[in-house]
Formats: sequence, C-alpha cells, structure tokens
Amino acid sequence: DRANLIEAARKISGWAAEPVAKFSPERLMELHETLTGAKSELRKNEPRPINALHDPTPAILLPKMIDNAFDWFSTESFAELHAVEQAAVVYLRLLDLYPFATAVEPTAMLAAGFYTERAGLPPLVILSDDIAQARFAQAFEAAQRMLTQPLVELFAEMLRKAMQL
Repeated sequence: DRANLIEAARKISGWAAEPVAKFSPERLMELHETLTGAKSELRKNEPRPINALHDPTPAILLPKMIDNAFDWFSTESFAELHAVEQAAVVYLRLLDLYPFATAVEPTAMLAAGFYTERAGLPPLVILSDDIAQARFAQAFEAAQRMLTQPLVELFAEMLRKAMQL
C-alpha cells in the first residue's frame, strides 16, 4: 500500500537523521510492521527460495541469525565500508535471512536505504524501467555468488540519478 510505503520511508529517514543513527532488529520489525500495516513477526515456516542460489535461513534460527547480522552491522569493520557498500551488504543479508513471510524485498531495500541516508545520501531506490530492473536482477544474482561489486555499482548509479533529479 502506497501510504504504508511512504510512512515506512519517512521512518527510515527520521532514524537516519538521528544524532547517533542506529538500525536494530527492533527497528527492522517496526519498519516491516509500518510497511505491511500488520503486526510484524518473524516467519515460522520455510519460504520458497528467491532463486536457485538462495538458501533461506531456517525459521528456527532466525532470531539468533538476525541478532548476529545486526551485531555485525554495528562493528568497526562494517563502519569502515562506504555507505553504498553497507547498503548492499544489509540488503543481501536481509534477503538471505528472509525474516518475514511477506514484503521481505521492500523491507530489505528500505533497511538498506537507512545506511545511505545516514551518510547524507538519498534514499535507495531502484528505477522501475526495464533496463534498470534487468541490471538489478543480474547484479543480485552475481551477489549471491559472492560477487557484490555489480550490486554496489548499481546502487551507486541509482543514488547518482536520484541526486540529479
């Protein structure tokens, strides 16, 4: 729903603007709840993989794996990455975990945008034209083979285009 998407994007922008901007598992849940308009809970069953390379985290392991991911996102080594690289890592990790039964991809994209906005860049948005969508699909598939550079470059290009608007 468009209104929920706008409200979720506003939340991300607000959190990113805080003096000590931090994204947490609790904020992930709140983001998902805002986006879907329903009480957010971690999935209890095993989802269908996004593609042949995707091996979603088993539901029983989700709470611990989400905590581990967010612990990593708050490390000094993660902070040393460029904001666009941080966004790509967060996006990929959340899709890999597949924490919710619904709206995982938009939740992951909004969450990734927190890291670009925190750095003073625009929200992360992938254009909907056919060329951008095809490049995005290719970059995502490459990233699942541990080749993240195409996704980082695509995110950077989308941010450059957003800054030119």
